[in-house]
Amino acid sequence: MTTPARSPFTNKEYTVGWICALSVELAAAKGMMDEVHGEPQTPPAEADNNSYILGSMGRFKVVAARLPIRQLGSSSATAVAKEMLFTFPRIRVGLLVGIGAGIPDYDNDVDIRLGDVVISSSPKTGGVVVYDFGKALADGSFESLCVLNSPLRSLGSALGKLQTDHLMQENKIAYYIEKMLERFPLMRSKGYSHPGHAADRLF
Repeated sequence: MTTPARSPFTNKEYTVGWICALSVELAAAKGMMDEVHGEPQTPPAEADNNSYILGSMGRFKVVAARLPIRQLGSSSATAVAKEMLFTFPRIRVGLLVGIGAGIPDYDNDVDIRLGDVVISSSPKTGGVVVYDFGKALADGSFESLCVLNSPLRSLGSALGKLQTDHLMQENKIAYYIEKMLERFPLMRSKGYSHPGHAADRLF
């Protein structure tokens, strides 16, 4: 993949912000881009401390950044998102994409395993449960004390279309990952290939 020194697109043409907590996640984000655009046409604003990877996925122009090393957490993610908007004022959708743990569900025999892609959708919570604004109850359940706004209707519409597509045909996640590994073969040796369910540790 040849990357131009500077993006051919103006900063105002980027509409999706993709924030990662770790370098391993940012590498996957860059690897999934159809094109990588280079540095921003207009240098980052003085108040913006982020470093960016610009590119496109389908028809969307994407800005990707990661949290500073050793500065993880919600306050750091908030700062990255806020500063991103200084430089890319037309961002319409912000995504915090990261690696989660495997979650066993012994009652329903349905597990979330490492490597699974999870997209949350809920009419009551906006799809996100804020774990540090809640309390654990005596019966082991969790009561959330904070509800976030629902996502944009356009995201809900896109999710509905994706669900419909997956009812009719297999998803293409494995295909896209394999294409990425063909373009960047070193990533295969760095742990980006699926190790198989036998490697999962469900407690």
